Amino acid sequence: MGYFSNCEQLFFEKEKSMEVTKAKKTQKINKIEQKWKVGFDFTNSETKSPVVSAVVDAIKHAIGKPKVRTKIILSTAVENLAAEGGFDLCDFLLVEYAMEIRATLWMANYAKSCIKVMQSRLDKERTSLLTVVCGLFLPPQNQANVSYSLACNILGVNCNSKYAQARVNNRIVFQQHTARGG
Repeated sequence: MGYFSNCEQLFFEKEKSMEVTKAKKTQKINKIEQKWKVGFDFTNSETKSPVVSAVVDAIKHAIGKPKVRTKIILSTAVENLAAEGGFDLCDFLLVEYAMEIRATLWMANYAKSCIKVMQSRLDKERTSLLTVVCGLFLPPQNQANVSYSLACNILGVNCNSKYAQARVNNRIVFQQHTARGG
């Protein structure tokens, strides 16, 4: 007959449009891969932006819109990448945050090693010092968003030790002292 019906014409146009879109995406990917090598940062924001957009679009497409789901998916994806090796979780953060977290981890590890040495030979002075350290670094047991037991574990301190428990009394005394304006 030589001509298409309206439905056939729309289908043909849609199919052609999809082929053009696919070709454009392939062209973008090839362009990005040429300008970026694994292990190096993007040369400029023009090459980085389409990659970020593609990742965000893929996540939205895969899970839908809810932010809670996005948070869970991203957390799990980052954990999986880190588990493969060669990834530092701090590499997924903004530079300022990553530096702060690395410094905090170093301080916690150093404090833990010092505490371990003090715990090996306890006497009155070391017990007093451990009480001060616990008072400074362990959160109150009812502190929101901070796990007391995890904090104890990070420092290598038994949650039920006398110096960990004594910090509660010291904190109360300190709060009373500051309330008086001292």
